[in-house]
Amino acid sequence: MTSAGSKGLLTPHHLSGASRSGKGVLDLDAPLTKYTARRVTSDPRVELITARHVLNHTTGFPNWRQGKELPIEFTPGSRNQYSGEGFSYLQAVVEEISGKSFVDFMNNDVLKPLGMTSSRVGFKYGPDHDYAKRVARRHDQNGKRIPDNPVTPEKHAEDIARYGAAAALMTTPSDYATFLLEYLDPKPGDAYRLSEAKRAEMLRPQIKKTDNTWEGLAWHLEQFEGEPTGRKTVPYSN
Repeated sequence: MTSAGSKGLLTPHHLSGASRSGKGVLDLDAPLTKYTARRVTSDPRVELITARHVLNHTTGFPNWRQGKELPIEFTPGSRNQYSGEGFSYLQAVVEEISGKSFVDFMNNDVLKPLGMTSSRVGFKYGPDHDYAKRVARRHDQNGKRIPDNPVTPEKHAEDIARYGAAAALMTTPSDYATFLLEYLDPKPGDAYRLSEAKRAEMLRPQIKKTDNTWEGLAWHLEQFEGEPTGRKTVPYSN
């Protein structure tokens, strides 16, 4: 069953920041302003923000802005603070670099090549009737179905532009397992898959949060005592 409220499990890094940077399209450590004329904030420190900052949540952005202006709350790279706004910004850069909408990029360059046939980005009820039948719907505590909120095409496009990379993936347990296997038992790098070096960089501890947790690149890393080799590091999609 597909969840209508699934958190985004694939991010721009999984498709552009990692695989594409390995082919010279996007440098993880170059300011994102190098790739776009768009300025998401009037704060001049936006010139410092890189894809790496987005992926390890050190942009200085809040999770989501409370007003029209997007503040930078600390110098980018100086500390960790979870931010959906950062992923929204990186999404826009990916669209400019690829020349594709985020929906088309994810569906054609990530989901289909990885065989994630039961996943969608930007799904809306209507044209994909077979998929719509599989989507889990909301119910109250008594099991009564909660009606869907009608969404206009304009509102749908606005939501994808704002939340696409952060929260617009609909997937299934089996498809998510397929995604995880790309890290646990990876196939050789190709036009759509990460090289071994890029995969290792994603899973490298980069920002320490506590004595046993770190941020990788779009992954949260936690270390625990394991057998038989001692301490193990476990990644969680971020």
